[in-house]
Amino acid sequence: MNTEYTRKVLEAGLMAAGRTLSLAELAQLFDEVDRPTNEQLREALAELAES
Repeated sequence: MNTEYTRKVLEAGLMAAGRTLSLAELAQLFDEVDRPTNEQLREALAELAES
């Protein structure tokens, strides 16, 4: 999966939610076929936090 795409989806989801989301909730933002693993989600979230 494209990490840039993952970061953009996560950022948009977090901004739209306006609250903290669990990894399970964040994973639901993606199609089942394209869903990143929890580790990939954590990595993308860490990259967002650094930017």
